[in-house]
Amino acid sequence: MRCIISSVTSLASPKGAFGKRSARLQERRRSQASQCPEHGHTDVAARSGEAENENLFLRKQIGELRLQKALATSATPKGDPKAPLPPGTRTHVVQSGETLAAISQKYYKTRNRSQDILDANQNQLGKKSRIIPGQTLIIPN
Repeated sequence: MRCIISSVTSLASPKGAFGKRSARLQERRRSQASQCPEHGHTDVAARSGEAENENLFLRKQIGELRLQKALATSATPKGDPKAPLPPGTRTHVVQSGETLAAISQKYYKTRNRSQDILDANQNQLGKKSRIIPGQTLIIPN
């Protein structure tokens, strides 16, 4: 692959008022040219791969944190729906036609926190977001 920066620096410089600016730009490009693969630039594909790996790592961390949050905020242990709720915990009885997004909108003024409600009620819902009228959901703070 040909280094674009070094080929650009070989262009003729303009004269006059633009000459000084052009000289500064060419000097900057020369200093950058010493960083291309043949001059030391990092490979774009390698940086892309690093970013993708970091993205996957962060997604995994988010999943683990959601699970920890669900375990911490889930007031009822699995298999014991009658366990007492911690003080300050809100609950919501599902009405006909409601969705997790609508419940999230009601309590948090945003539909984006429906995943938090789902995580807090994982013992009842599992990974499904299907709710049934009459069901009592825990609304995390």
